[in-house]
Amino acid sequence: MNYSKLVVDLLIVLFLAFIVVGEEAITNVSEENSSLGIMPVEETTVEILPLPTEGSVPIPEPPPTSDGLTGGLVIAPVIEQPLLTTIIELVLNKLSVIRGELVHLTASLFYEDGTPAVNKGINFYAGEEKIGSDTTNGAGKAKLLWDTTPFGPNVYVISAEYAGEEGVKGISAGQNVVITEKMPKATMLTTAAVVEPQAAGAVEEIQHCVNISFQDMEHTYGTCTRNMLRCSGLGNSTCATVEEQYRCDAGTQQVTKSYQQCKTTGLRVNNGQKIVEINLKDYACSTQERGGMITVTCDSVFDGNGDGVCHSGESCQQIVVNGTTIVRSEKNSEEEYKVDDDSYFMPEIGMVVLQ
Repeated sequence: MNYSKLVVDLLIVLFLAFIVVGEEAITNVSEENSSLGIMPVEETTVEILPLPTEGSVPIPEPPPTSDGLTGGLVIAPVIEQPLLTTIIELVLNKLSVIRGELVHLTASLFYEDGTPAVNKGINFYAGEEKIGSDTTNGAGKAKLLWDTTPFGPNVYVISAEYAGEEGVKGISAGQNVVITEKMPKATMLTTAAVVEPQAAGAVEEIQHCVNISFQDMEHTYGTCTRNMLRCSGLGNSTCATVEEQYRCDAGTQQVTKSYQQCKTTGLRVNNGQKIVEINLKDYACSTQERGGMITVTCDSVFDGNGDGVCHSGESCQQIVVNGTTIVRSEKNSEEEYKVDDDSYFMPEIGMVVLQ
């Protein structure tokens, strides 16, 4: 009898029996888990991606994943870029004007970091009424010369507004301006009388005259009496003492004296179609007439020699009245006049349009 073969067969039978028992145990466990609501773990395959090397295509963002609790998708929040903040400043050369006077408006627009906002449209308003617009230059400035003639006496909120655009906030700024009725028709005063305006096409000086009073000491005179010996006859043989009156100095007294002092304060330009008054404060002016066009050239007494002639390097302004058109220009560092010279820093010459 071959015992070796018998042992081998027995081991094979035991191994097969062990496998059968194990499979039945696994089946029983799976059925018990199913009855308890426990799902079997699915087999997953993990793919290991190689690390990106220099010059390779970046790895794309992973798709939305489950939150691990509810099984819902986790969506990354959208982060909005903040709007750029702008700052606007409005400067007026006058806050109280006479109706018909011109007001220079300057709006400065820049970003929060101080960078000028270039090529941006600025609208100007008097209350709700739009009075003009301009585009900011390289320094972020927009300017407007406002003619107050159509506006009655009142307080107006003058504002500059930037509407904004995509990615940039809009903004506005305002100032109160008081407009009063224009002054009575100006006249030229002299020591004798009031002179009426000259004929159309003339330039007339406007003078302001005042009486100057002062105290002075002067002699006073009266009538004095004295006795005089009067002789007559042949050889003055007959003489007599007589009383005689004469004008004598009675002393001194303090008296008030006055005189009239006149100063040219402005010019009235009348070309027959427009009448403009120009205030000569801080400026000296010269004029040139050519038909219906009158040119007034003024140089500053603070930044020039004040002779009314504009030389190179002086701060000068020029006003041209041509027909119904009035143009004001200026120059400082430039050789040519410009309607708007950014380098001009002196006060503008005052001007009122009467007609």
